[in-house]
Amino acid sequence: MSTLVLVDSVYNFISENLNIKEKQAIEFPFMDYGFLYGYGLFETIRVEEGNPILIQEHINRLRSGAIILDIPLDVSDEAIINSIKELIIKNDVKDCILNLYLTPGNRSEDPTKSIVTRPFFLIVLRKWPGYDPEQRLRLDLRQQSFQKIPLDQFKSLSWMKNMLENRLSNDFDDVVLYDENQALLETSRSNIFFIKDNILIVPESNVILKGVVRNFVIKHAKELGYLCDIREVLVTEMSEFDEIFLTNSLRGVILVESCGFELTLRSQEKSKYIQENVLEMFKKDKIFV
Repeated sequence: MSTLVLVDSVYNFISENLNIKEKQAIEFPFMDYGFLYGYGLFETIRVEEGNPILIQEHINRLRSGAIILDIPLDVSDEAIINSIKELIIKNDVKDCILNLYLTPGNRSEDPTKSIVTRPFFLIVLRKWPGYDPEQRLRLDLRQQSFQKIPLDQFKSLSWMKNMLENRLSNDFDDVVLYDENQALLETSRSNIFFIKDNILIVPESNVILKGVVRNFVIKHAKELGYLCDIREVLVTEMSEFDEIFLTNSLRGVILVESCGFELTLRSQEKSKYIQENVLEMFKKDKIFV
């Protein structure tokens, strides 16, 4: 049996279709749709003190994507959460990264006419890289090189556009992308928020991946002391805003040092306040006690 050698950053025990096993026992996915075609979904989740942050929201998004991609996920939320809990206990970790991967499984003789009956659902834990919440990112600002389409709003295994966009801005930590109509979209790894007075301005589009933490900040905006204006935002408006910050599932709220070569837009005290309060809200989000 050929085995898949997983890198050392992956903890020893994994869950394959909700069966806990050692990672060395997983077979290499030679014929899997995810490996062959990038056909599948994934979720990346922060685990803090043994608790996966916003896990229910991540499972909900995975299920929504699975419906669109026609991949059956015929297991209960409770079964998924119990498997995650068992993994955390078996691997004896508190702070780490949790990944969920879902594909249609092995391809049939004619992949264009296949009916998915045995999807592949993998859950792994990876070592926490120790992100510094004080780190401020330097952002490039440019028109997207690879046009986004509505399918890009799902967190699919085909992540090549995002990786290439980031590599094209390798003198920066990340890149803020806009489309041919000058409408701001997102970065290669995060969603964007702007602050103007007591309003959070949130770029809206049918091609951006609307992250779990993005939705969390929008949902709790009033608790943070802000109104929300979710709409199309143009590049030309950026000079009118007071601050900028980013969000993603691993780092929560991410502070910005600069955006583009000429703009002085950055995170300041308001962004820092939001970051600190969102982190405190995360700590209260306990699935496992």
